[in-house]
Amino acid sequence: MVEGGGTMLSRSAAFHAVFTATLQANLPFCTFFVVINDVQTIDDLSNPIFLKPHILKSSMYRTITDFVNDWRYESHSTMKCLNMLTDASLAQSVSPEGRTLGQLAWHIAETLAEMPTRAGLTITGAEENSTAPTSAATIASIYEDSAKQVAEQVQAHWTDASLTDEVEMYGRKWTKGTVLSVLIKHQAHHRGQLTVLMRQAGLLVPGMYGPSKEEWATMGMPSPKQ
Repeated sequence: MVEGGGTMLSRSAAFHAVFTATLQANLPFCTFFVVINDVQTIDDLSNPIFLKPHILKSSMYRTITDFVNDWRYESHSTMKCLNMLTDASLAQSVSPEGRTLGQLAWHIAETLAEMPTRAGLTITGAEENSTAPTSAATIASIYEDSAKQVAEQVQAHWTDASLTDEVEMYGRKWTKGTVLSVLIKHQAHHRGQLTVLMRQAGLLVPGMYGPSKEEWATMGMPSPKQ
């Protein structure tokens, strides 16, 4: 719950409010992931400071080591999902208007080249806005290669001190540390969507930050109901 001024607000309502404000302010969608982390009270939701570019500085990596450690875990978690996909499952969608499972997986892969390259690094891989492959193995392979490049490029070209340097990102100035933070949050966000479509497609879903339903069963324990 988010609390302030004697008013209680559910976390989902806070997400909706910040998301709406982000769109109304014509800010990049990635801003949403950063801003929501700084909302602690209901008063914050109407405070213009949370839609100012400098708020992006408050959610960032301070050391290369911290990012690389997180990136290894996060990219490994994404690979666990991608390796479960089948060619047939790539057509799964939640609605005719929504992205298919294949398009969503490809978007995750695309961003690994698009976002870091926009920030000054050189990552090869999926081209932005390109058509998603019809092969699940191809998507997984390209993602895996780009994910390795991200860690290598960051370690080779950025330093702890340079993480406070600002770069132009989507019409705003972000610190390099913020770029790394948003890259991980963007991936986690879409990976969550990916797992929903995976279940709809009848695929097994691996655990990310704890056991999945199927993994509870393999440990001989009943899966949580809530």
